[in-house]
Amino acid sequence: MGLTSQKYVVTTSTGKTYETSFTSGFNGVWFSAMGNHVAFLSQNQLYLDGQIIKTFNEGSPKACDLFVNSDGKGATQIKNNTISFSDGDYFEYPLKVAIVYVGGKPYYKWMALENKEVVVYQKPY
Repeated sequence: MGLTSQKYVVTTSTGKTYETSFTSGFNGVWFSAMGNHVAFLSQNQLYLDGQIIKTFNEGSPKACDLFVNSDGKGATQIKNNTISFSDGDYFEYPLKVAIVYVGGKPYYKWMALENKEVVVYQKPY
């Protein structure tokens, strides 16, 4: 018995429509932090505006642990107490990750507890 696909259609309030088929389930849909792109998560694949931008090697991540990069070419993931960026950077024990704007440009900003001190980090989104 072969896999069958299920079609999903997401329509935004501005009238954009995204139709896609998944053979393994639909795990969520959300607007990217930039607000003008629609992200889908199906098992271990992340879609942006209907196109696959990342396949995760270690199973399906949680949608709330993903931030789609501003260039739309990858994602930042929080997993196992580590925030991992698509450029290879990673930091351990992030607390309260947020997207902030400084001088009109988006940045990741988070706190971490290091050597009994709270450290604030910031990295371009």
